[in-house]
Amino acid sequence: MGQVFSTTKPESTPLTTSGKRKASFDSSQTLKKACKDATFESATPEVIITEQDVGILAFVNPNLKGFSSIMKYRAEDFLVNEVNLDGKIIRLTSLDPPVIPERQKFFLSDAEFDAKIAGIISPEFAKELRNVLNNPNDITVSARAKKADYSNFNHKNVEKASRIDFYNAIECNLDAPLMTECLEGVLIARWKNPDDTAHTKVGVVKEKPRKINFDITGGEYVSFYVQKSGVDTMGAVNIMANIGGPRFLPKQFSYAGTKDARAVTVQEMTLFKCDPRYLYDVRNELAERQIYIGNFSFANKGLTLGDLSGNHFTIVLSAAQCVLKGTMSLILKKKDNVWLYILRDVNGASEEDIHESLQSLESRGFINYFGMQRFGTSSICTHEIGRALISLKFAEAADLVLMPRDGDRADFAAARNHWAETKDIKSTLDKLPRQAHTERKLLSSYLRFDNQHEKAFNSLPQHMLSLYYHAYQSYIWNCAVSERAKIYGCDKPVVGDLVLVDGPEKSNNNSNNNNKKYGNAGRRDHSSRKVPKVLTEEDLDNYTIWDVVYPMPGSRSKYPANAIGDFYKQLLEKDNINIKNAQQHFKKLMGDYRPMMVKPKNVGWKFIRYDNPETKLFNTDYDRITSVPEPVSVPNGKYLGLAVELTLGTSQYATMALREVMRSDTSAKAQARNVHT
Repeated sequence: MGQVFSTTKPESTPLTTSGKRKASFDSSQTLKKACKDATFESATPEVIITEQDVGILAFVNPNLKGFSSIMKYRAEDFLVNEVNLDGKIIRLTSLDPPVIPERQKFFLSDAEFDAKIAGIISPEFAKELRNVLNNPNDITVSARAKKADYSNFNHKNVEKASRIDFYNAIECNLDAPLMTECLEGVLIARWKNPDDTAHTKVGVVKEKPRKINFDITGGEYVSFYVQKSGVDTMGAVNIMANIGGPRFLPKQFSYAGTKDARAVTVQEMTLFKCDPRYLYDVRNELAERQIYIGNFSFANKGLTLGDLSGNHFTIVLSAAQCVLKGTMSLILKKKDNVWLYILRDVNGASEEDIHESLQSLESRGFINYFGMQRFGTSSICTHEIGRALISLKFAEAADLVLMPRDGDRADFAAARNHWAETKDIKSTLDKLPRQAHTERKLLSSYLRFDNQHEKAFNSLPQHMLSLYYHAYQSYIWNCAVSERAKIYGCDKPVVGDLVLVDGPEKSNNNSNNNNKKYGNAGRRDHSSRKVPKVLTEEDLDNYTIWDVVYPMPGSRSKYPANAIGDFYKQLLEKDNINIKNAQQHFKKLMGDYRPMMVKPKNVGWKFIRYDNPETKLFNTDYDRITSVPEPVSVPNGKYLGLAVELTLGTSQYATMALREVMRSDTSAKAQARNVHT
């Protein structure tokens, strides 16, 4: 087959997008201090990926003054409350035990009850049961009988559904503590006797909670709210399942979205056909792990990924420094998709400057860029790997994933260097840390497919490939919109722009399957009947800048009919992607459309004062339930703060709204260099 992997160790990291700057460190070790909870130190100089590297270049109002600050310094600095599809903010408001609905009893006459049992089982069965009921004090037969011969009455060949109907009839229509059992297909009913154990079914059981009848709860799913910190959503699910023992498994939990570990998050979860009382019983053990549960109810439908309209955020930006005047820090909240920023220690910045910035954000909005989190934190951005894959350069993509890179922690760097020197798959797998999921998966695929690059990549899990594909789509979109802002500005539509209009619904099973498999960066529902329209001169008065959309590249994407369309073509051709042959490169992605601009709603702001820099300026949901006093503004406080609120829609990045006002790089590495002094 020939040499598949190059055995020449590169002198440096494979070429990536230009513009990265290596961080310089002084004796204060600021990055190490900001990341003091990191377990491993970097083995090579850190490389900072900037907004410019991923196409984030323009501002709506380039004349605004800005400031910098620290984001997400602690988990408590980042609060997330899920917003459901109805627009309700998921807030933990109750720690009360779950209320289990009891079946309403409707006592029947003897004749009515006998007729009901005859219809469920048989007339003969009903007669035998009536004989038992007419002799409530006679337990001698069942008391003396062997367990296999319990036969006050029995009826063989009873289907499970009939047994369930029978049990329900006993519970709802009979005011008597009748014992019921099904042994080896034989349904048995009798009166309780002294030899009965707690495991024998009875109309009134004191030893354990009565089994839940989901027919009367309103649904087979238990809904509850979870506040957690220090663990991601899947980790919280595993903890609940482990502490709860065999009564519920991780696969029985479902949720609308995954939440980060480095945050205090509140979200709804559903649990299929489980007794919530068992979950409630382990609440104290969960609380020891910073997991709090409450707001129990029943639902007829479980949650699936995507069943949310947004998130409500509270973000603390601390030790902020005004670019022109003084220092600030900032908190961001979001409720009902409403974000609330609280800026700490506003020192030396004029209120007029702040008013001007926020008024501009309110009236002119911000560019709807894909934020830095879309592109990862490594010196090799995810969109660069996506570029290689979409360009069908699988060997290059393998190098980008596996070869040494700047900023790696020591154990990763050692494994990558070993790979660069030996190209030995098995020994490299032995050296890679367990956390190197992608690298380990890829090398294992090379073993499986005898070093065939394309087959190895295509065998990776869908979510891994989607990460790279979507990052490249997002990068191209960011670059195109920056060029649009540069050439045409951000105030109005121009000839050749795209807007979405109603169109005929079309289906293509093969394309739909591909799109469902890999998704798109913009996540627009492709079952919708919206189609792109190219604006003409006559259309301009009918649309505003808020209607303008720009495409993520894909096999079915339509491009603007102006200079930006040409820019898309040039940008893709630079990456060896021909728009006319898009199906070859984007066969797994149909493409999508994303609004160019975002205009926040309900924008408002106010100033607040406090004395202690460590003052808590907000409470978590659990704090409020447990009556922790709400923070209040201190009259004549030493420090001046500013609270700002605004409403954002889904799929919009709060960091990009912050960027328009702050004028500072929002990348994680750049933020890590800003520390308290």
